Amino acid sequence: MRLVGRERVSKNNVGDPSAREWVSAWISEAADAQWSSSGELLSRYPSAQDLGNGKFLFSVSQGGPYLEVLISFTQKIACILHFKESNEL
Repeated sequence: MRLVGRERVSKNNVGDPSAREWVSAWISEAADAQWSSSGELLSRYPSAQDLGNGKFLFSVSQGGPYLEVLISFTQKIACILHFKESNEL
């Protein structure tokens, strides 16, 4: 996938070290991924939520924070929209 919006998850806005590690691993995997459907994505990330219209919410850890991503499977583009703490949902 072509990954857009990496700057939205900089060290400045991902304070927890374990969350930074998870986000870094997710970015690496997403950049190499070839997801062709929401079903394929959700089979890899079963805790992710399909919000509709191509938006997905990934739980970084139990109870938050969350990564909100817009994905176009046909164009193979994933755009990180927001990194949110649980109290921002």
